[in-house]
Amino acid sequence: MVKKLEIVLIFIFIIIICMNVNYAKNIDNPGLTNDSETSQKILDGNNNNSFLKTVTIEKTSNTTNNAVKIDSKVKTSSTTNIDVKIDSKVKTSSTTNIDVKIDSKTKIISSLSSQSKEAPKKLSQKDIISASKAVNSYVSKNGKLPDFVKIKGEKFPMAEFLYLMSKTIVYKYKNSDSEITIKCPVKNPARPMGDNLKARLSLKDCYNTAQGVISYINSIKIAPDGRYIENDEIYFGYMQYQTIIHCFAKLLSQKDINTEITINVRNTSKINKYMPTYARPGTYKNLNSKHIRGSIKDYLKSTKNCQVSNNAIKSLSKEITKGCKTKLQKATAIHNWVAANIGYDKYFNTKYGAVKTISKRSGNCVDQTHLAIALYRASRIPARYVHGTCKFVSGNTVGHVWSQVLIGKTWLVSDTTNYGLNSLGTVNYWDSATYKLHGKYSSLPF
Repeated sequence: MVKKLEIVLIFIFIIIICMNVNYAKNIDNPGLTNDSETSQKILDGNNNNSFLKTVTIEKTSNTTNNAVKIDSKVKTSSTTNIDVKIDSKVKTSSTTNIDVKIDSKTKIISSLSSQSKEAPKKLSQKDIISASKAVNSYVSKNGKLPDFVKIKGEKFPMAEFLYLMSKTIVYKYKNSDSEITIKCPVKNPARPMGDNLKARLSLKDCYNTAQGVISYINSIKIAPDGRYIENDEIYFGYMQYQTIIHCFAKLLSQKDINTEITINVRNTSKINKYMPTYARPGTYKNLNSKHIRGSIKDYLKSTKNCQVSNNAIKSLSKEITKGCKTKLQKATAIHNWVAANIGYDKYFNTKYGAVKTISKRSGNCVDQTHLAIALYRASRIPARYVHGTCKFVSGNTVGHVWSQVLIGKTWLVSDTTNYGLNSLGTVNYWDSATYKLHGKYSSLPF
């Protein structure tokens, strides 16, 4: 009897132990079952339901290893995906769209999603008029244009702002309250120019000019260097790019837009000397580059098609740079002379070389570059060839050749194939943001 009782007690004791073991296992992994479970958690601490995380938790088969695998997908409006694998302690991550795998002991996962503020696509006329007043005030105090104007938290380069003001003036003239669609990017002109102006301009006068500005920018996404100012009775002159911006800002700043404004400016005035520097990110790749240590002797030599020692080249170089005191002044004079005096002719590779290009007074990009480099080198200014594939304002993508000239420690771009859109150090004739570089040479191999 006693033995039977001992057996029963032992059996009961075993059952109790087994129950405690199962209870302990459930404490170690609360809420987990043998099947995967899915739950949703709010990512930020403000109960923002727009950020939800779907978490799949898989129980591991190894009871001695508490590591769990967590696949987390964050839903956001962005299409950017970043895959991250973390094998140590997890810290708060702040990315746009995250796939995370965690292979270590983890108690808390905090993945925050950041959304960049979407740039406005349209602006009200009221927004543009308010910005115009700010620009007009800045010019009155500083005598020059600001580099950019900020509207609704977005920075607008002056070229883009000129377009916005032009559209506003056109709508005001037509008594339209329509919003203005933003156009970007729009680049500064390479060589602004204009006349001395003294005039009283009406809304209609500015409307006529604004139409020309809009048409030009819509065509090539570059602001014009200037525009003719005239009405049915009077020709006022050619107004330079910077002055047009001030003129339009001044007009839109008035309480009564139908009141005439007075413009009294010379082409050498302070406002026309300063070019706003801000450009929308991604608009340009830097075509000017720093000089890396090394010999520059090869960039001064005469070659088969770049006849630096030829008397015609030496004489022309001396004539062009007469009165210039610095290398920058000499290089600018040479660039401008070739761009203004050598017409463009379409053909492939070298046909004339530097000397014959002078007599022909025309040449393709290759021969124009031969001549420009020969003139630079004859003035003891190092110059080199650059070869690439470029998308032009016409929409065509073709191979192209231009030069770089060394001024101080900087190689300045010099593309003479378009006088109006290019200048020394600046190219607008083709898209510098998308061109493909093939090489830089002291002597062109074709």
